[in-house]
Amino acid sequence: MSTPAGILGIFAAIMILVAEVSAGQLVIGRAWTRRGGTDIAVSHLLMGIAMAGILVPGLSILPNAVWEVVFAVMTAWFAWCLWRESRGRGAAAVAHGE
Repeated sequence: MSTPAGILGIFAAIMILVAEVSAGQLVIGRAWTRRGGTDIAVSHLLMGIAMAGILVPGLSILPNAVWEVVFAVMTAWFAWCLWRESRGRGAAAVAHGE
């Protein structure tokens, strides 16, 4: 049994909405705050675009191999940020969300 195309289209539209909101966060954040902290919004933007392409293949803008590299780089980036935070305040502080 396969999933109806209409349901996949609805979920793809939601993913595109997530991507649009994240793009808006990037624009507004850069215009008003002029500081970093945009890595989460960038990851949500990329994930929204990729997931819409998975749900509706006609929306795919990059080949699968390129998305694999994008997500590998994002994973490495977040792992490095976690490592950097744990070195700065100690692993216990990161584990407890302090």
